[in-house]
Formats: sequence, structure tokens, C-alpha cells
Amino acid sequence: MQAERVFSEAHQLEPHRLEGLEIYSTTLWHLQKEVRLSALAQELTEMDRDAPQVGGLGYLTHLIIFIYSTVIVKRLCRHTYNSQNCT
Repeated sequence: MQAERVFSEAHQLEPHRLEGLEIYSTTLWHLQKEVRLSALAQELTEMDRDAPQVGGLGYLTHLIIFIYSTVIVKRLCRHTYNSQNCT
């Protein structure tokens, strides 16, 4: 998808730029790109840990981890109940 490519390229060029990451993470969630979403959450967690001033980073980190956790919960539901009706 074009949005994923654009956000990925922007993130590679400016990995510490926070603007638009909530849209990028939501795009990854909709496309079910679990590995990339997990990596993004991990990157932001590392940035959050190393940042002298957290500012808005804590919010973004928590938002992206929340989005990723919804993917994990859905996967566990499907595995446990063998159902595609897990929402």
C-alpha cells in the first residue's frame, strides 16, 4: 500500500520524528503488519527510555503499544477459540 511505503520511507529518513507516527501505526494495524508494528513499538520504547525530555513521546509510545496489543489479543482469541469472529 502506498501509505505504508511513504510512512516507512519518512520514518527511515527521520527516525526521531514523531509527527505522523500514530497514522503510520494505524496503517500498519489495518494492513496486519504485525512484525513492523511490533518493531515500531520497540523503537519508540527505546527512544522513550533514552530521551532526556519525554514530551509527547510517552503518549505516542503508549498509543502504538496499545494498537499492537489489540493485534496480539485478536490473534490469541482466534487461536484459543478457532474463530474469525474475534473483534
